[in-house]
Amino acid sequence: RIGERFQLVCRSSDLSPDNARIQALQMLYPELSLEDIYRKFTFVHTECDVDGKLDFFERGYRNGRRAMADLLDRMPELGGAVFMNDAAAQGAASLLLDQPDRRRILIAGYNNDNSIRHYPYPISSLQMNIQRVARLIAEYAVNNAPCRIEVPPLVFIRGEQEKGSSG
Repeated sequence: RIGERFQLVCRSSDLSPDNARIQALQMLYPELSLEDIYRKFTFVHTECDVDGKLDFFERGYRNGRRAMADLLDRMPELGGAVFMNDAAAQGAASLLLDQPDRRRILIAGYNNDNSIRHYPYPISSLQMNIQRVARLIAEYAVNNAPCRIEVPPLVFIRGEQEKGSSG
């Protein structure tokens, strides 16, 4: 739905080829250099509360809200934003609630924690597949075999329910 009108909202320290989110963008756009991916698909914002006086959720929430405001100023045609965690995604969503004409922007977070599972608005997320990882660790430990296995995350796509639908 949004094509290439999306941004990965991150800190400058997140811009690394070792970051799984950057790696995902490289897989989606193998023809682009790392620098091109940074330029085209990332929005680096300055964090608030660098002194660490806020707890993790509150800091993420405020950062997400502020980053979304800055991003909308820079890219009014934005179709979606991916955040480094669910707290930041909720902060962004709270800003969109104040701007009814912008509510169609897709938001995604990371961790699929309780704060996002029970949030009343459709924010997509993902989380590590802990049950599968635990089973594989146990299996390899019992067999005394070294392993390096990539386990894909569980993805949760949430969208608005169409008017008149029941499911």
